[in-house]
Amino acid sequence: MDKEDNVTVDHEEASQYAFAVCLEEDMEEDVEDDEEDEEDGEVDEEDEDEDENTFSFKDGVNPLDFVEDDAFGDQVYEQFVGMGYEALAERKRKALEDSRPEGSVKKARHEDVTGASMEEIMEAMNYGMQRRTRKPKKKGRRKGSKKKLTPEITRRLGEATLHYVHGRYEEAIPILAEIVKQAPDLSETYHTLGLVHDNLGNELKALNCFTIAALLAPKNPALWELLFGWFNRRGDTHKAIYCLSRAISADPKNIDLKLGRASLYVKLGDYHKAAASYEQIVQACPDNVEALKTGAVMYDRSGQHEHSIHILEAYLKDHPTEADPSVIDLLASILMENNAHNEAIQHIEHAQLVFCSNKEMPLTMKIKAGICHAYLGNMEKAETLFSALEQQSADQADLIAKVADSFMSLGHYSSALKYYLMLKGNTKYNKGFLHMKIAQCHLSLNDRVQAILWFYEAVKTLEDNIETRLTLASILLEEAREDEAILLLSPPKI
Repeated sequence: MDKEDNVTVDHEEASQYAFAVCLEEDMEEDVEDDEEDEEDGEVDEEDEDEDENTFSFKDGVNPLDFVEDDAFGDQVYEQFVGMGYEALAERKRKALEDSRPEGSVKKARHEDVTGASMEEIMEAMNYGMQRRTRKPKKKGRRKGSKKKLTPEITRRLGEATLHYVHGRYEEAIPILAEIVKQAPDLSETYHTLGLVHDNLGNELKALNCFTIAALLAPKNPALWELLFGWFNRRGDTHKAIYCLSRAISADPKNIDLKLGRASLYVKLGDYHKAAASYEQIVQACPDNVEALKTGAVMYDRSGQHEHSIHILEAYLKDHPTEADPSVIDLLASILMENNAHNEAIQHIEHAQLVFCSNKEMPLTMKIKAGICHAYLGNMEKAETLFSALEQQSADQADLIAKVADSFMSLGHYSSALKYYLMLKGNTKYNKGFLHMKIAQCHLSLNDRVQAILWFYEAVKTLEDNIETRLTLASILLEEAREDEAILLLSPPKI
């Protein structure tokens, strides 16, 4: 790829990132407004009319120009933006050269994503469509828009809709275009036009129409859900999240929308936002255990181990006698991963006392209790708990491996070897890595003959694993078996 091509690609990627940031900031403002609405309880009808059309077209702008195939496509809404990023970038660069203080690199990196600040990009985005200023909120029940259409527009819109319903798509387009000229801010027109283009196979035109429809009717969650589906199918996760956020702002009690957004954050690897989203869901639905557990896992992945533990412990505190055992199991796992084995065993033992007093404790919790005891030095107690695995070795490969790995990390190689050997012949466990761990146990026990045999077994499966070959070659050299070591490290014969 040429240098010029690289610059173009970098510019497009930076532009897409900048646009996503703008969407996120805009979405956060709308969510805050929605939360205020919920707190106020009621909204005045007149204010609702003003708030319903967040965007409106300026005089002299032809809205249908934004319906063309490339208007809202993969070029980051360039025609919608209406101002070149390069002009903004040049202006910003000149200003930065004169005013940027030393040491302000981090701030500049945020502002100069495309060479222009967020304010300038938003200014550009509003070219051609103007954002209406919102009046201060008044208390009152939100009653839906009272915007009235002229009888002629209502009749023509109905006529176009009938053409669409009966499959006369080409006849519907000129009628809808005429309506756009007379009432450019009518969301229903663009929605119907989008449906027409979708049925004609004009996907980008349909997407652009649905985008305009949603922007003109921001309090209609169905339009944002529709738009979410389009962006999600196109793999544009950032815009999909934005659309879900706008749908949530319009319908804040819809838990399915919030779950969908949280799962998209997970897909993006933004574990912190995913965790916060799941925690919000739990606050609205305290008994949603799956959301609670997923949120805790996301907090743990994002490095917020203490908060992960906190929300699980808060659930247990609120459910002293009827907690879901899987929550206790997850809490114990997170505590153990953070070397808090004493706290983990306390929760497990409390669960056994409260929830399992008249029945046997689940095997997974029993094994975790045994691992905690092993780390705390109570080996006899640990072995007693682990004995439950001996009758179920075929079905509990994961638990057996965890026990073996725990003994290995503690330096109890004989015990580790015992449990690794229980996994021989188990198809659920990777044979090559199992053989390597068995070999390492024998090597740590100074049984070099068996170690060499098991390392050879591991090499058969892990042919490309350099570490395994080097370890075995090192042992062979120490045993004065140079020819074998050379052969082991030689490239295969063709």
